[in-house]
Amino acid sequence: AGIAKFGAIAAGIGTAVASVAMTFVGAYAKIEDAEAAFTPLLGGADKAKEAVERLNEAAAQTPFEFNDLSKAMGQLLPVMDGDIQNTIDSIKMLGDTSMGNAQKLDSITRGYTKAMLKGKVDMEALNMIGEAGVPIIAELAKTYGISTAALLDMVSSGQVGTKDLTAAFQRMTSEGGIFFNGMAIASETFNGRLSTLKDNITLTAAAIGKQFMPMAKALLDRAIAVTDAIRGWIDANGDLLKSGFVKFLNAVKVAFIVAAVAAGAFLLTQVGLAVMAIPATVTALGAMLLKLYIYVSTMTAASVATMALNAAMMLVPFLIGLAIAAFVLFLQD
Repeated sequence: AGIAKFGAIAAGIGTAVASVAMTFVGAYAKIEDAEAAFTPLLGGADKAKEAVERLNEAAAQTPFEFNDLSKAMGQLLPVMDGDIQNTIDSIKMLGDTSMGNAQKLDSITRGYTKAMLKGKVDMEALNMIGEAGVPIIAELAKTYGISTAALLDMVSSGQVGTKDLTAAFQRMTSEGGIFFNGMAIASETFNGRLSTLKDNITLTAAAIGKQFMPMAKALLDRAIAVTDAIRGWIDANGDLLKSGFVKFLNAVKVAFIVAAVAAGAFLLTQVGLAVMAIPATVTALGAMLLKLYIYVSTMTAASVATMALNAAMMLVPFLIGLAIAAFVLFLQD
C-alpha cells in the first residue's frame, strides 16, 4: 500500500511538472508563430525576430496584449513596405486612437489598412474607423476646411488620399489632440494595469518556455517517428490485421449468442415461476370472495338501515346546497 501511494504521489507530481512546462512552452510557441508569420512579410527571420522583440516591448508597456499587437502588425506590415519602425509608429498612433481598447484597435486598423491598400479613402474604411468611436469624418473635413457633407462628396469621387488620412490620425494623437497619450491614460486604469501585468507574466513564461522548447520539439519528433512506424507496420501487415479483425468479430458473435441463450433461459425460468404461482393466487382470491360473501350474508336489517341512514346524512348538505342554488336562480329570474 505504501509503495502504491508513493507511486501515485510521484505520478501526480510528474503530471503537474509536465503541465507547467507545457504552459511555458505554449507561451513561447505563440511568439515563435508570430516570427514565422512575419518572416515572409519582412524578407527574413532576423527582421521577424526584431519585429517580435519590438512588439514585446510595446506589450509590456501598454494595455494591449501581445496577441493584439501581433495581429495589428500583421495587418500593417504589407502597407508599410516591411518598415518595422513605421509599423511600430503606426501601431502606437492607432493604439492611442483606440484608447487601449483591443476591439477598437482591430476595427481602426482594418479601416486604415483598407484605405492604404487602395491608395484612397472610401466610405467602408471610414465606417470601420468611425464605428470605433473616432470622429474621422469631422477631422478630415477640418483638413480641407469644408463641411462634412462636402467631404463625403469628395470621398465618393475618390478625392481623399491616404496621406490626409494619416495626417488626421497624427493630429488627433499629437499634443492637444483628443487622443493624445491614449494608451498611457488607459494603462493607468485597473484593467489597463491588469492587462499589462498579464502580458508581463506571459512574456516571462515565454522566456522560460524558450529553454524547454528544444526538449519539447525532440519529444514531438520522437512521437512523430513512432506514429510513422505504426502506420508503416499497418501498411505492411494489412492482411494480418484484417484476419485478426475477422476473428475478433467472430468472437463477438459467439459471445452475443451465448448471452442471448443465457437471457432466454433466465426469461423462461421467470415465466415458469410466474405460472407456478397462479394456483396460489387464485386460491387467495377465492378466499377473499368467500369472506366477503359471509360478511354480507350475516348483515342484519338493522345494520343495513344504519348504513342507509349514514349515507342519507352525508347527502343532506349536498341537497341543501342544491336547494339554495335553485332558490337564488329563481330570484334572479
